[in-house]
Amino acid sequence: MLVVVIIVLTQCAPKTGELLTTNNVSAEKIALIKKQYTPDQMEKGMKLYETRCTECHELHEPSEFNIDRWEDILPSMSRRSHLSEEQASLVRAYLLTNAR
Repeated sequence: MLVVVIIVLTQCAPKTGELLTTNNVSAEKIALIKKQYTPDQMEKGMKLYETRCTECHELHEPSEFNIDRWEDILPSMSRRSHLSEEQASLVRAYLLTNAR
């Protein structure tokens, strides 16, 4: 009986490898973004986020959402705020590198 309980409990526990894989993907994505954008561009992304996004709603802290959630939100918000492709890229870089 004890063996069965141990097997059931170990099967229900979160898989460490799966968690690390998810975190590594995020870390790799952040590292890639940081390589593509200069600190000046990141600053511009932050300023665009702070000025353009507040036209319609209160700002969310970048760390309020994880990368996947920001990736879901950004396309529609970029269209609604009429950001150019370049502006949207700068805002995306700023938010993703500061995401949870």
